[in-house]
Amino acid sequence: MTGKTPTIIAITALGVAVLAATPVGQAAGRLALGKNSVGTAQLKKNAVTSAKVKNHSLLAADFKDGQLPAGPQGLQGPKGDTGAQGPRGIMQTVQRYAPLTNVGPNSSATSTAWCNQGEIATGGGGVTYDPASNVFLVTSAPTPGAVSGKPFNGWGVGVRNTSGTAHDFHAYVVCAS
Repeated sequence: MTGKTPTIIAITALGVAVLAATPVGQAAGRLALGKNSVGTAQLKKNAVTSAKVKNHSLLAADFKDGQLPAGPQGLQGPKGDTGAQGPRGIMQTVQRYAPLTNVGPNSSATSTAWCNQGEIATGGGGVTYDPASNVFLVTSAPTPGAVSGKPFNGWGVGVRNTSGTAHDFHAYVVCAS
């Protein structure tokens, strides 16, 4: 009986190979394969088509992001806790002026305007009262100061008078409270 076993196996293998090309052979192959015996490695590219997938058998995790349409918007959730109060905003602004400063003929001068305690400088500039005076603004910038411990609390300007006569000017600062 031992001499016949290899022959029987060879004939069976030949029969399976011949039948595998026919619908009957393919059906027999499906019966002969064990459960979970075919995996991703055995599947050819594009072998699984829509017609071969059972309807409603796939999960959302089986799809790439953006492939499934979004569902309807859900109900609004409960109101959250009240957050901490933020810093107080600007209540009002006011312009404050430095005293008039005289700039002599063909010379330069500076002037600084300061905010009051509790106010913060937000901008500023310089003013001359004679537009034809040939007094030109050379610098205009926030001025560091120790008033109320803020990074700057005033505004300073520098001017240059190119005329032959003296003129008055002063700095101003815009303060917020």
